[in-house]
Amino acid sequence: MDKNKLIIENKGRIEAMANKLKAEYSLSDDMVMDLVSDGLVSLMEQAESFDETLGVSLWSYARNGIYGAMLQSIQRMITTYDIPEHLNRQFTQIGRIKKQYFDIPDSELADKVSAKLNVSNNKANELISLYSRTRSDSDEISKDSIAEENDDNLLFAADKLTLEHIRTLLDTVIKPRHAEYIRLRYGIDRKQMSCAEIAEQFCVTESAVRKGLGVAIMQIKKGLKIIS
Repeated sequence: MDKNKLIIENKGRIEAMANKLKAEYSLSDDMVMDLVSDGLVSLMEQAESFDETLGVSLWSYARNGIYGAMLQSIQRMITTYDIPEHLNRQFTQIGRIKKQYFDIPDSELADKVSAKLNVSNNKANELISLYSRTRSDSDEISKDSIAEENDDNLLFAADKLTLEHIRTLLDTVIKPRHAEYIRLRYGIDRKQMSCAEIAEQFCVTESAVRKGLGVAIMQIKKGLKIIS
C-alpha cells in the first residue's frame, strides 16, 4: 500500500477529527498539530492489518483507533502543556464530584459527571480519564527519551533508503516545527545546529527544543517500523 497516497487521501478526515476535539476541549493550535501527527501514525499502523475482504473502507476500519490515539495524545499533552481554561473548569467540577461520591463505581460516576457538565456519557468517561491523567505523571516523556537525540546510532546512522523514509515522515507525519528541529539538529537538508542555536532561532527555550526533538524522534522510530 502506498503510504503517501494513504496520507493524502485521509489527512483531511484526520484534521477534521482533530479540529472537532479542538472545539470540544478548547485545545491550542500546537495541540491540534500533535493530534494530526498521532492520528496519521495510527492510520498507517492500522493499514498494515487492514483486510479489504471485510467489506468496509479503510477509514471505517481505522476511525475508532485513530480517535483513541488522539485521546491518548491529549492525555500525554496535558502533562506538558498548560491545560486550557475551559477544560480546567471541567476538571475542577469532576474533582468535586469524585470527592463527593468517592465510593461509587466508575459507571455511576460517569452518570454524575454527564449530568453536571451536560455532556454525553461517553464524553463524561473521556473527561474522567483525562482528569485522572493530570493526577499522574507516569506517561511523561522521560529524561532518557528527551536525551535520545544525542544517540548517534538512534536514527541517523542510516542508509539512504532509511533517510528517505525519515524525510517522508518529516514531510507528512511530524508536526512542522518539530520536523524543522530534527532537520536542523541533524543537518537533514539544512545546516546542522546545536539545540541552543535552534532555540535562539525559534525564540524558545533549549528545553522546549529538546522536548520537541524527543517527541519527534519517538514518532519517527514508530513510523520507521511501519514504512520500512
